Amino acid sequence: MTTREPQNGSLFGEWILNKYRNPSGQTNFRTGTSSNMRASTVRSICILFACLTATRAGEVKAPSVFDLPRVQAVQAFERRAILALMTKGDYKSAEKRLRKSIARIPHDFNAHYNLACALARLGKRDKAFARLQEAVELGFRNRKHIAADTDLKSLHGDDRFQKILKAAESPRKAPAKGWKYRVEPTKPSKGRVLVTENNVGWNSRLGVFQAFFKFTEGGANQPVAVGLGKAGEALRRWYGQGTAAGNHGDLYDN
Repeated sequence: MTTREPQNGSLFGEWILNKYRNPSGQTNFRTGTSSNMRASTVRSICILFACLTATRAGEVKAPSVFDLPRVQAVQAFERRAILALMTKGDYKSAEKRLRKSIARIPHDFNAHYNLACALARLGKRDKAFARLQEAVELGFRNRKHIAADTDLKSLHGDDRFQKILKAAESPRKAPAKGWKYRVEPTKPSKGRVLVTENNVGWNSRLGVFQAFFKFTEGGANQPVAVGLGKAGEALRRWYGQGTAAGNHGDLYDN
């Protein structure tokens, strides 16, 4: 069995942003979570979050991006519960829960691998091989772990096991299977932008949503303050004298 956290960035959804796959969120566009953002060239905008209806479990379609934190939390909880069952030797119960985990996230290679371990312990060799092969194809490329895992000991004498070990030695060449989300940076209109599934990605490693915006208008010549009466007049005067600083492009969420 493996207790490691998923290592592929696409398990909880891979973003496709302007033809570049980018689970880390490092792009040429402005996001709502970057800690090292340079001052933008437009006025501040309001971010309006619209939580859309999540896809129900069991459907083939990928869940809403806004539902991915819940899916990730449930999968992590199940992983701990399954570990406890496997540790005490309750492989039948572990098998049932692992099948539910796979139904929730079909491309979770850790769940496929652990199901192979449970099936091997239950003497279901052919089914165990099928799951082990699927785990490797999905991305479980750890030959040393597979070879040393005592849960799979009953499979060692079979030629299929050696073939799977060989496959686990090489990096996966095929594109990652799983949910794909096309993210399109949204251009603000009148200082506001609606955050929807179309311009948001879920960063499962950081545990944050990242919203993408495309700024096209220049802001270098924008006034440091608009209106605001005497306070605005003072700010503009001080800014012109170089005794006050202004910043364009602050993002505020409401």
